[in-house]
Amino acid sequence: MSTATAVPAAYAGAVNDRPEPTATGSKAISSGDARTSDKDARTSDKDARTSDKPEPLDPPMVPLALAGLAVWAIVGLALLPLRSRLAADGHSSWLWTCLAGFLLGIPGLLVMARHDANRRRRRAAATGDVRGADGEQAGR
Repeated sequence: MSTATAVPAAYAGAVNDRPEPTATGSKAISSGDARTSDKDARTSDKDARTSDKPEPLDPPMVPLALAGLAVWAIVGLALLPLRSRLAADGHSSWLWTCLAGFLLGIPGLLVMARHDANRRRRRAAATGDVRGADGEQAGR
């Protein structure tokens, strides 16, 4: 008994007889070399597109972290005189949220300071500058 699955006559040979689309139309590709050159053309087009991309932004992050800390501190201080009213309305957690935002911003500030130091170090290495992250001349 045969283990092959019967294929309806309408589908017999349909997979192999269908021409493959190419860049010039829907003609069948007769050799493997044409596929390779078509793939190389797509790869070179992709390389040309990726080389035109601008460099990603890498702004200094410490000012953003300081701004976040300042916002949490200002909002917390603005809500401090209203704490009895906030407690009466069931919103006493707002003060705790401001405190948590401020306190969690401190480690964030430290991380961003390290990020900025590494950014300065990367840019100095790319330009050939021998100064360290603190601006001191190396070797002195």
